Amino acid sequence: PSQIKATKAYYIACMDGDTTQTVVPPAIRKEEALQVANQTIKAMGYSDFSCAGSRLAPIGDVREGNVVDGVYEFIFTRTVKGVNTTFTNDVFAASSDDPNSMTRPWGYEHIRVFINDAGVPCVLINNPYQLEGIVSEKTTVLPFSDITKVFEHMIQTKYFTIESDEKTDIHIGRVELGLCRIFEKDNSSYGLLVPAWDFMGTLTEKNSSSSLTYGIDGYHCLLTIN
Repeated sequence: PSQIKATKAYYIACMDGDTTQTVVPPAIRKEEALQVANQTIKAMGYSDFSCAGSRLAPIGDVREGNVVDGVYEFIFTRTVKGVNTTFTNDVFAASSDDPNSMTRPWGYEHIRVFINDAGVPCVLINNPYQLEGIVSEKTTVLPFSDITKVFEHMIQTKYFTIESDEKTDIHIGRVELGLCRIFEKDNSSYGLLVPAWDFMGTLTEKNSSSSLTYGIDGYHCLLTIN
């Protein structure tokens, strides 16, 4: 398409959800929907972006039987020399909701394209970056065996709880190597895209009265290591 028109501002937060809910997909096949999304991104001039994630996003009201209609959501992130910026459900670095944050919030760049049977009802462009240049042509990463040792130590440190009636279940479904934006040292106006390992999975918090699961869409990052 030569023109993109957002007719409804969808905002789907998939960090947690009802696993008993049935989301009905559009009639269009997901492969065809992805083609439309790729054509949309190309038509908008974002040639250095590629699809880094997808999910069936619920919209509208829940009907009888805990059923809700859905749209295909495709998430595009920037590529640098053929390497994608990894998409996760972390929307902000230094979120304003974090009482311990000492710097300004800064959202992660990504483009969300929603596809239904009518076409493209919405495109959301989130926190676009301006690339200034390449700092290092020969960036290296630690061997994965070393990364796993860091993970085994830090995952327990990060999610350890002393609450006697609370239990945390963690399941790692995917480990992805890609680019991650971090703050540049002593400068909150600029960032660096660096290679990092993201450990994706689900986290379930349980106590005597409730249970809540994060990451059912597959993009909940439990730990990032570089």
